[in-house]
Amino acid sequence: MNILRVVFSALIALFAFTLPSLTRAEEKVMTNTDNAHPFGFTTEAGALTGTVNCSTITKTDLRVGAFYDFSRRLRTRIDIGAGTLRLRYKGSMDDSLWVDTTMWSYLGVSGSIGASYRLYETERLQLDGFGEFETSIFHTEPAITSMRATTPQGAFDVTPYGKKNVGGSLFWNRFAVGVQSRFVFGRFEPNVGVAFQRVDSVAEVHLNDDSRKTLSRLGYNVSHVETRHPLTFWYVPVTTGVDFRPNDRTAIGVAGTVAPALDSWIYGGTLHFERRF
Repeated sequence: MNILRVVFSALIALFAFTLPSLTRAEEKVMTNTDNAHPFGFTTEAGALTGTVNCSTITKTDLRVGAFYDFSRRLRTRIDIGAGTLRLRYKGSMDDSLWVDTTMWSYLGVSGSIGASYRLYETERLQLDGFGEFETSIFHTEPAITSMRATTPQGAFDVTPYGKKNVGGSLFWNRFAVGVQSRFVFGRFEPNVGVAFQRVDSVAEVHLNDDSRKTLSRLGYNVSHVETRHPLTFWYVPVTTGVDFRPNDRTAIGVAGTVAPALDSWIYGGTLHFERRF
């Protein structure tokens, strides 16, 4: 965790010390988009999976959005996405009560906003700094696909009982700040980026009367079970990909992401399309 905070501080320091000098530098840049419309739209399909604090998250979604270029250097964007979220949660519900449960939210909607700023640019190299915020807007109630409870008496598969008597809800936020470099070779633009990201997520457990009475008879505190169970973590994803530009207003790209996250790794990939008016 301390290492991640050092990386975050280094990124902020890099922006603070390099932004003024880089923005004053006037580079002679060859580009064919100077006269293009500043407004455009994007679509993206992506997937992400990883294990953090013994909990496994798998997310897939399809996103659509729009961007607006206020200048050659400054771009803002907004998008909305819909997809699925699978969470395998392993943790303590109460003293001497541990659960290993898998939940699926078959439809989730999230929105994000962001901005990027061109820090440096030459004929063959572009360096951008960016920041973005994403939050879940809506999730269908997660369906429990498996549930295993561990008590001092042993481990028990309680999936049928959990499906009937236990519900839940999911909510999460993501914040990111980072830099991306892009290399221009004709129609092809390889790119690599690094970011510092924080994810705050919460899984809430909802019980019915029967499950509350059962837990109380077994000696467990229902309020400890039926509460918010947070999962918060930091990670530093490294993303690399390539864009292909069939013309000056269109880009098609693919990218892959890998990141260490506490005690494990997170992997992901995206396909995206961009069209400027």
